[in-house]
Amino acid sequence: MIYKYREFGEYTDKIILNSELFFATYNSFNDPFDCNLDVNSYNNDEFDSYIDDFCESYPQTKSTLLKGQSKKEFREVIKSKLEEFKSHTGILSMSRKNKNILMWSHYSDHHKGLCLVLKK
Repeated sequence: MIYKYREFGEYTDKIILNSELFFATYNSFNDPFDCNLDVNSYNNDEFDSYIDDFCESYPQTKSTLLKGQSKKEFREVIKSKLEEFKSHTGILSMSRKNKNILMWSHYSDHHKGLCLVLKK
């Protein structure tokens, strides 16, 4: 069984009445670190090391990956692509447990909502 904790409202009605699920954007989450893929959080040495390791593991991608760019330019491309990806990606949050106090508190309107059972 898979469970979806919800408060009563429009999106919950759509799940029940239309079998329609809502995919949230990453910036609508209550945890500011959730889905935080910040390229700038890596210092230059860490980022360079990651790129070097990646290119060593996948040598055929090095020319395609860097496309003649410096690693600094490549970092900006990655940052831009991540933001683009995040702005076009929806996330469906579910649980394998229906008796999680924290989930009831955060996602079911402080224990006033419901926990739906979704079929796999």
